[in-house]
Amino acid sequence: MSTKWTPSLAVGVPAIDEQHQELFARVGRLIEAMKASDPAEVGRLMDFLGEYVVEHFRMEEGLMQRYGYPDFQLHKAAHDRFIQDYGELRHKFDIKGAKSFVTLQAKSWLGDWLVAHVSGTDMSLARWLQRAVRAQQARAG
Repeated sequence: MSTKWTPSLAVGVPAIDEQHQELFARVGRLIEAMKASDPAEVGRLMDFLGEYVVEHFRMEEGLMQRYGYPDFQLHKAAHDRFIQDYGELRHKFDIKGAKSFVTLQAKSWLGDWLVAHVSGTDMSLARWLQRAVRAQQARAG
């Protein structure tokens, strides 16, 4: 799968879309740094992604809770699993370095997970949020 942001991945919630675009850009840079065997840049990008994704997930989860998203637990479980898997991948990378199978694993897993999560799980969330916001506005209006 491509790790490039495309308009088809827009979920229609500006805050989420902006963060997704940043995630895609950084994953793309990470893959390029891995191809270039630049361990310092890989380390910096892995640190950034590890922190940024937690912030992004918190924001999404806050919206889910605020609007009573019915699949909150399932979506949160996907986030929690990603954080756990990312931590394990990061640990392997720290031990084995950039010139290993870990690099190949990171290249395919990160991009594939990001595209699948945004185009599936996050699209469902966005549809729910858009309906919930419209309903809230109609009640207030």
